[in-house]
Order: sequence, then C-alpha cells, then structure tokens
Amino acid sequence: MGRPKRGERVDTPQALRLAAEAEFAAHGFAGTRLEDIAARVGIKRPSLLGHFATKEALYEAVIASVFLRLRDSILAGMASQGSFDQRLAAVVGTFADALYDNPAPAQIFVHELL
Repeated sequence: MGRPKRGERVDTPQALRLAAEAEFAAHGFAGTRLEDIAARVGIKRPSLLGHFATKEALYEAVIASVFLRLRDSILAGMASQGSFDQRLAAVVGTFADALYDNPAPAQIFVHELL
C-alpha cells in the first residue's frame, strides 16, 4: 500500500480493514500479526492500536465489513426483475461475482471452518 503522498488524505481505519482482510484471508486469525497489517498500510503497530484496540476488534470490524458487502451484493440480486427462478439466479450470480472479484471473504470463512 505504501505511504500516502504529502497532502493526500487517507481513511486509515478503512485502509487497515482492507489490509487486515488480506492478511486474515492469507493466514487466518491465529497466523495474522498486527505488525504485518500495519506495515501494509505504512504505519507501525502502536498506530494501528490507536484505531483498533485489539486484534479481535480489528477482526470483528473486518467481518462486519465483509458481511455488509456480501449483503449488498445479495440485495442487488434480489432487486432484479423477473420470475422467482430469474431473481434467484441473479442473487446467486451477484454473490458469486462478489466472491470472484474479492475472494478474501471466502478464504476467511474457510479459515474459520477449519
């Protein structure tokens, strides 16, 4: 991710959630280190802890964000027109597209199931 350019505003909590999502997807909760998440954003661990007091709090924020995005994709499919079968296909399609475009949520779910 790197450091922002001088004068560039960054939504640090959002950047941390996205970096954490990638780390949790790759390594699971237990294998993820706060230092690695902070490094992806270009900050140090103490700065991360200024935004999220614990690894658990950051993980909860990541999971909440993932479910909101997946919910939005499902709602978009549900809003489509057509018969029940067509709308169901749209829901499944938008959900699958969302996971194809960003597989991290599925990877996090797999780590949780294991």
